[in-house]
Amino acid sequence: QAVEHYEISRYGSLREWAKDLGHDQAHKLLSEILDQEKATNNKLTNLAVTSINRTN
Repeated sequence: QAVEHYEISRYGSLREWAKDLGHDQAHKLLSEILDQEKATNNKLTNLAVTSINRTN
């Protein structure tokens, strides 16, 4: 999951740079990738809470 956090931060930075530079297509694509990375992170969090890190 640490890798997902790294990817989220990198894609977020790249997306904003694309926006600042006026690269609309790159901004859109990076936004889609960022959404996918966030969804994956949420799934990993759910998995950890419900299965991996259960105390019972």
